[in-house]
Amino acid sequence: MLAPLSRGYRYYIPQQDAKEYAGASKLPRLPTAELEAAVLGQLGTMMRQPVMISEIVPQAPYMLAAILDDTTLPDHITLLELAADPPLVWVNQREQIGL
Repeated sequence: MLAPLSRGYRYYIPQQDAKEYAGASKLPRLPTAELEAAVLGQLGTMMRQPVMISEIVPQAPYMLAAILDDTTLPDHITLLELAADPPLVWVNQREQIGL
């Protein structure tokens, strides 16, 4: 769960902490930027593996349509732009929503 903005910092907090009380899970809060960078790094590593590319590329249009509203991305976005480091779409989308 994404914690509300607090003094300009954003954190992901464990679900148990959100449902019960802060510290209930005894797990740390994770800074948003740190967690998102780790997730994107892992996705980038996976997406660069030939077997993943051969399985995902044919499905990419269907996957994107299921994840994103068709009006969210410009027509010219390519799979390479989605896999850029940092992902160009991610940067643009974050800017559009003010993150």
